[in-house]
Amino acid sequence: VQGMDMDEVRETLQGIEGSAGRPYFESISFLMPADMKFSQRRRNAQDVYNCVLNYLYGILYAKIKKMMYQCRLDPYIGIMHVDIYNKPTFVFDFIEGQRILCEEIAYEICHARLITFDDMNPDVNDANGRLLFTEEAKKMLISRFYSALQQKVYWKKKRITRERKMYMELLEVAEMIGEKKEDVLAVV
Repeated sequence: VQGMDMDEVRETLQGIEGSAGRPYFESISFLMPADMKFSQRRRNAQDVYNCVLNYLYGILYAKIKKMMYQCRLDPYIGIMHVDIYNKPTFVFDFIEGQRILCEEIAYEICHARLITFDDMNPDVNDANGRLLFTEEAKKMLISRFYSALQQKVYWKKKRITRERKMYMELLEVAEMIGEKKEDVLAVV
C-alpha cells in the first residue's frame, strides 16, 4: 500500500485485513464440529469459539501491554490504529502479529470440545446476554495460554519460547524508535 495520507493508508490496510479475516474465520468454523460452528467473528460473542477467543485475546492484550512497559515503549501511541485518548493503541497495533497464538489455542480447545456451553453462564448484569466462563473454564484457558507461551519456536536461528520471541520483537521496535528518535518526532 502506498500513499502519503496516513488515514487513507490505514483505511486501505484495515479493509484488506477485514476482507482476509472473513474467509479465514469461515474456514475455522467449517473445520469445527457441528455444535462449535459460528457464523462470524464477534467481539460480543454468543458462541463458544468467539467467547474463548475473546478471553484469550484479553490475556494476550494484558501480557503485551506489560511487556511494552518493560521495553520502555508507550502503549498509548498508535501507529496503524488511531490514537484515542486513554486507549493503548500501540498494543492494538502490536497484537495483530501475535493473535495467531490465541487462535491456535481457541481452535484446539473448541475442536476437542474442552469447553462447551456447559462451561459458561449468562452474565445477569449484561442486557446483551454476555456469557461468562465458570472458574474451572477460566483456569483451563489461562493454563493453556501460559503453556503455549512456553512452547519453543525458532527466531533468528535460535530456539526460544514464544513469550521471549514477543519480548524480543518489542525490544527491536524500541531500538528502531530509539535510533530514529529525531525522525519519528519530526513526523509527529
